[in-house]
Amino acid sequence: MPRTLPPPHRVHLLEAGSTKQLGAIARRGGPWRPVRFPALVAVIEHPGGVVVVDTGYSARAVAGLRHGLSRIYGALLPASVSPRETISVQLDRLGLGPVTDVVLTHLHLDHVGGLADLLELCEWDQGTRPRVVVDRESVVTFRRACNVRLVRGWVPGTIPETVDNDVTDPAELPWAREPWARLAPLPTGRDLLGDGSIVLVPLDGHAGGHLGVLVRALGVNGAGVDGCRADSAGVDLLLLGDAAWDVRAVTERALPAVPVRLISHDWPSYVRTLARLRSVLRRRPDLQLLPSHDEAAIARIRDLLA
Repeated sequence: MPRTLPPPHRVHLLEAGSTKQLGAIARRGGPWRPVRFPALVAVIEHPGGVVVVDTGYSARAVAGLRHGLSRIYGALLPASVSPRETISVQLDRLGLGPVTDVVLTHLHLDHVGGLADLLELCEWDQGTRPRVVVDRESVVTFRRACNVRLVRGWVPGTIPETVDNDVTDPAELPWAREPWARLAPLPTGRDLLGDGSIVLVPLDGHAGGHLGVLVRALGVNGAGVDGCRADSAGVDLLLLGDAAWDVRAVTERALPAVPVRLISHDWPSYVRTLARLRSVLRRRPDLQLLPSHDEAAIARIRDLLA
């Protein structure tokens, strides 16, 4: 029996700033020179508005790296973002419908740095705040764990306290029941919009409550993997966040260097997630995996999308 496929959504892959670090830190076999790591933001159009996945850097987030222990973070991962690159400016330029949901894969600065600006833009332009979907326990821990924020990759002040009452935990969403959304051996995902077209998938290890986002994206003339046609003009896209920094961590087992392992929330879980992703790819070779900081993968998948 053929899979029932949800309608594809138009997906915009934006970059809200970047950082630089040795390529060999991100993956075994990488270059021993500084490499640019973009801060990916995915903007997904749907009939009711727009879903934003992660928010990248902002000017206020980068400025926060000049104070206290956050200066160590800034020295290790120097962040930069121009005014035109911020998610609030790029969204305004795209002129899309209202932002209904902001999904945060996790709470590291390069994923939440633009959150405050985005929420202010929404209040100003649309008069309402979007739903913020993120692991609630991570937000609670963020508020309490002042002494371990640096180790966890958290920067104070990046998550407005007004968000706390608006947070929707993924566990509060319905299960994704459609066969298309089954990515075993990964855990069953949660249905963001209630129509099975955007699914939040637990990708444990890199950070507590880390999420991936599965979406059926509108392809160019039905383009699928490596130029092959995809069913119903859609590209099955799994946004990995930082479950992998480079897609070769999945396809070639090119794991990050030891320093990254030391700051991971749960390294054994991180490795298990990569193994599960490899297993998924064996069953679903049409599935496109997109890490948030893999510049080559972002460019390749942009070429597949309408």
